[in-house]
Amino acid sequence: MTSPAPGSITVLFPGDLRRPAIGRAVRAALLVALAFWVFTVTTKEARPINEHVPWADDPYDTFVSLALFFVPLAGLAAGARVLLCRRAEPLPAARARGVVRAAWIAVAVPTAAAETCALVRAEVDELVSPLTPANFQAVSLWYDYFEQLSDTEVRELLERADAIEP
Repeated sequence: MTSPAPGSITVLFPGDLRRPAIGRAVRAALLVALAFWVFTVTTKEARPINEHVPWADDPYDTFVSLALFFVPLAGLAAGARVLLCRRAEPLPAARARGVVRAAWIAVAVPTAAAETCALVRAEVDELVSPLTPANFQAVSLWYDYFEQLSDTEVRELLERADAIEP
């Protein structure tokens, strides 16, 4: 085991102004995880919604199924780490770093306006957007096939999907 670097913080004592910020970050991350899980369960398990989802036989559906398992598991792990951080006791900096690492938020999009990326980047820990053109006008311009569907076409596609037996 290596010793800490000279001048580095090894313990956050009660009353340290960074401790409440750590708690807020963890609570926000757990709230986002809960919201993601509720959305995932709703789109996966609510029959009226699930009957009309376009990704029913898509590999993305596997990701959604994994998310139903791993997001609550990650939330429980982060919650267990938070329970180890008692307010009235000194908090080892290594534990604080581990708790904050669990509250890390990343966003990934295939393309976006540079201004939008700058706004989102200020709110998250990491943003990945391979294409951020200076003169971004619309997402559809960056795809080979991205046709707009009319409401009638959408209704027809949904009716055809309803007619298919599982």
